[in-house]
Amino acid sequence: MLMLRRLNGARLCIRWPAKWLVFGAVWLVVMFPRLDRLPTTIRRHLDPNALINAESPALVPFLAEFETRRKDDWDDQRLLKELERYVYRKVPYAWDWDLWGNVDYFATVEETLEKGKEDCDGRAVVAASVLQKYGYNARLATNFGHVWVTTDRGDTMSPGKTIGIEFTDEGMKFNWGIVLDLPKTLAMGIAVFPLYREAILVLASWLLMIGRGVRVRDTLLWLALLVIGLLLIREGGHPRHPHIGKDWLGFTIWAAALAALVVQARRVCRASTSTLPSKVE
Repeated sequence: MLMLRRLNGARLCIRWPAKWLVFGAVWLVVMFPRLDRLPTTIRRHLDPNALINAESPALVPFLAEFETRRKDDWDDQRLLKELERYVYRKVPYAWDWDLWGNVDYFATVEETLEKGKEDCDGRAVVAASVLQKYGYNARLATNFGHVWVTTDRGDTMSPGKTIGIEFTDEGMKFNWGIVLDLPKTLAMGIAVFPLYREAILVLASWLLMIGRGVRVRDTLLWLALLVIGLLLIREGGHPRHPHIGKDWLGFTIWAAALAALVVQARRVCRASTSTLPSKVE
C-alpha cells in the first residue's frame, strides 16, 4: 500500500507508465515463476523444429515398442493414426505449469520421455521425431491453442482446422486469418489456468486501478467487474464444456471495467484542474 500511495502521488506522466511496469512485473512472476526457464522457452519457440530429434537415444526404447505393434500393410494414414494413439497412451497429457512451473515450456524429446507426460507441444515433438525416423518430412504447426505435426503425407496429433503458424525449412509461415480465433484461444487458456494465479493478477490490477480521489464505491465496482468477467471467461472458455457467448461477455465486462477507469481518471483530472488557483493578472 505504501508503494501504491507513492505511485498515486507521482505526476500523471510517471504514474500510469509506472503502474503498467508494476503490473507487467507481477504478470511475469505469476506466469513464469521459473524465470530461469523463460529464455530457453523463447529460444525454442523461435525454432521449434530444432527440437525434433530422430536420433535421440531416449527415443530408442519408445520406438522399439512401437515397432512391435506396427504392421507392414499399414498405409500412411493408418501409421499416422496409430502413432498418434501410441504417443497419447505413452505420454499422458499434463499442463506445463504442473510440470515446469511456467505457463508455457517447449520440451525436448528427452525431457518429455523422462517426465513421462507433457502437453501438446512435447507430444508433437516426440511424434515428429518418430516420423522423421521413418522418413517423413515432419514439421510442427500451431493455431496458438494447440500444436500438432504436419508431414508430406498427412497430419497427425489432432491437427487443427486452421494453421496459425507453420514451421517450415524456409522459416515461419503466418496465417493472419487465425487472429480471429485468438479471443477463443485466450478464453480457453484462462479457463484451464490455475484460478489462484489469476486471482493474484486480478487483485494486482484492481489495486493499481485505484488512483487519487477515487470513491470507494467505484473501486468496489471495478473489483466486481474484474471478478465477474474472469468467472464468465473461465466458464465460457472451458475446452470440454464451453458455454458459447459467456467468454465474450466476460471480455466485454473487462472492457467495461477499463472504460470505467478511464472515465474516473478524467473526472478526477477535471476536478483537480478546477481547484487550481487562477492566474493573477
